[in-house]
Amino acid sequence: ISVVIVIAATAMGADAMASDSAPGDALYWIKTSKETISLRMPKSDAAKAQEHARLAGERTHEIGQLIDQGKFVEAERHSDQVRRQLAQSAQLVGLRMSTNPIELPPRTVSPISKKDLEDLKSRLRRNSILSSAMLSAYLRTVPPSDREMVMVMKRRSELVYRAMIAVLESGGGGTWPPFYRTEPPRSTGR
Repeated sequence: ISVVIVIAATAMGADAMASDSAPGDALYWIKTSKETISLRMPKSDAAKAQEHARLAGERTHEIGQLIDQGKFVEAERHSDQVRRQLAQSAQLVGLRMSTNPIELPPRTVSPISKKDLEDLKSRLRRNSILSSAMLSAYLRTVPPSDREMVMVMKRRSELVYRAMIAVLESGGGGTWPPFYRTEPPRSTGR
């Protein structure tokens, strides 16, 4: 019995220590493994979308930890995980955020209540504000050579959050016309 108690206490202690770990830390794998298991547990699509949105906020917090450590390239790579989490969340609630169906194929989803969608929008707004505030604060403290990288992370984050919130507010149809790019006439060299 004492061996079981020691093992359980060690596991709980490692879990508690891993909860504040950042990418590259020795216990980070425990944190991500726990998140993966949580996502695989049977839940409704709305609950999974909420979990992905929560994990996007967690990845944003980790970006701040990486910036604190001066690991700007890793922080920028980590921002891709934020976008992937948000894309998963969008897909789970049936949103098409792309005009190209190959990028985000349509999928049948169970109907999601208005309350669940409002909760998701609320979480996304909160994450967006926190992400923007955190990255804005770092813009003032990072060396000039790294400011551009932090600015790009901030803009990309804002764009993804705004796009997802806008699609949620519009009803999630994604039926707007495709974007067109106009270019000035090219000279023929004559």
